[in-house]
Amino acid sequence: MFSLHAYSFLRMFGLRPATEQRIHFPPRSKWGDLGPCADDPLLPFDVTRTETRPDAYIEKFIGDDHRHRLAELSGVYDLFVTSGRGYAWNFSIFSDCTYTIILTCKENDVYRPIACIGFDVSRLWSTITVGQIQGVGTPRANGKHDKSIARYLLPLRWEQMLLTLLRDYAKQEGFRRIRVIPARKQTYFCEEREARFIRRYETTAKLLGFSRSWFGYHVYRLHW
Repeated sequence: MFSLHAYSFLRMFGLRPATEQRIHFPPRSKWGDLGPCADDPLLPFDVTRTETRPDAYIEKFIGDDHRHRLAELSGVYDLFVTSGRGYAWNFSIFSDCTYTIILTCKENDVYRPIACIGFDVSRLWSTITVGQIQGVGTPRANGKHDKSIARYLLPLRWEQMLLTLLRDYAKQEGFRRIRVIPARKQTYFCEEREARFIRRYETTAKLLGFSRSWFGYHVYRLHW
């Protein structure tokens, strides 16, 4: 089980525990051994829904060609958090980092993960390090991917949205910097994925004003 101090993680999402308490995110078997959530049998037990809705970010990062769908998409999205590396959400996500924020859409009363951002926290260096920005393909019972959820992800500049959301949290909590691991230092980087990884980890960071450090990371200074 992984935890952070109550006032050091996702307070912006409405988690307000008592002083000196710790937020414990649901444990997860690295083999993806999941079961139903006690609060909602339609959810796996290894995720926690946040109270804050991402609607403000959706409105900001929806593409111009899809802005006419704002009313349709309002209230469709939710944010969940989970901790630990390994499989999550019934094998839909493999978390590469200590903490993961998951963007979902609700379709036919079922929450479907559609994207996530994973990160590690260094309190010593007051730094959040982003190591995963990933879209999620939810498998059907027959093993094929359900591409219908693409209609909820494609309208969004979702990579920028998730990184902005995390940057806002880091600034609010007093972290000195947030940094993104560059594409070529990603564990799963290969020639086949090069264009996709450069778009997600290089272009996204540059568009949001991150600067390249001497060590190759894309860094955004929040507090001096």
